[in-house]
Amino acid sequence: MKKGLANIYGSPGTRVRFTGLLKMFFPLILIIFLLGLLIGNLTGKFMPPQMYAIVMLILVVFGWLMYDVAAKSFGAFLKGARGEEIVARELSLLSSDWHVFHGIPTNGIKGTLGGTDFDHIIVGPAGVIIVETKNWTGRVSVEAGSINLNGVPPSRSPLEQIRKEAALFCKILDKNIEHSTQFKMIIAFASDSLEEEATKIDDVTVCNARKLQEVISGLPKDENVSKEKQLLLIEHLANLCE
Repeated sequence: MKKGLANIYGSPGTRVRFTGLLKMFFPLILIIFLLGLLIGNLTGKFMPPQMYAIVMLILVVFGWLMYDVAAKSFGAFLKGARGEEIVARELSLLSSDWHVFHGIPTNGIKGTLGGTDFDHIIVGPAGVIIVETKNWTGRVSVEAGSINLNGVPPSRSPLEQIRKEAALFCKILDKNIEHSTQFKMIIAFASDSLEEEATKIDDVTVCNARKLQEVISGLPKDENVSKEKQLLLIEHLANLCE
């Protein structure tokens, strides 16, 4: 008998978009605040009127430049959010044995806006899996144990990032749930730009989004995670979802 689809919790990309909006509008809000202070002092005698005009012009130009930079940064956040949605779509097609959580805050506090989160946490027959999404544009390859973009290592290694996330997730669970399992780690490329399709670097699996279902379904069962512990973990993570 064919099983149903995965159990889904949370919304992919929500916190990324919110953080991007904050970073985009903060410079504009700051400039408006400074302009308000300046206008409020127009009747004072701190400087001649023509100097006020010059300062206001400088603030407007500076604000526009800052906003332009922030808007480009927001575009990168949107790209990341779209990548999470692509990967989330693939994860949703897993069988009903799997529970997929999106946007779990890295500080372990429910409902925190902004900040960072775990892109995707999966709980199922193979235990607990942390999935980090990358939506890179260009040729992605694995060379000498490094993930490279167009032949060059990125400024921030995704391998270091996901290992730090695994350690952080372990600390969050230690505060709430007794666990005895090693987390599995997957870096998924939403753009399907990884040349090897699916490979492994030490303890981290690296694959294209279209290979996710195959990779996860092929993982061996984790005998260290009892049914009771799994249910407790699922309940705790569901409570943290947005």
